[in-house]
Amino acid sequence: VNGATGGVGLAAVQVARALNCRQIIATGRGSEKLAVVARHGATCCLNLEEEVSLATALKAQTNGRGVDVVFDTIGGEVFDESLRGTAWGARVLVVGFASGKHPSIRANY
Repeated sequence: VNGATGGVGLAAVQVARALNCRQIIATGRGSEKLAVVARHGATCCLNLEEEVSLATALKAQTNGRGVDVVFDTIGGEVFDESLRGTAWGARVLVVGFASGKHPSIRANY
């Protein structure tokens, strides 16, 4: 869940938890905000202010497999990095583009 520190992202974390998702990886900015996200059900919180490569972090959290679902409210580079961190056959939900850059998916991903 990209942008989990915002209202829509936090709601997505809560829905994922209610659906008994095994692993809920949340991204956002700020340790205090991410602590709130963790209390609401995220199993892993990645601080975008600290991560060098989101794709690498996503792969590391999934033992190299990649994530099955991307819920993105950010767009821009965060969206691009998330695509690089997906598993084969992953689903991608574009819910917004707070970065100002509209997401696009390249055919070679």
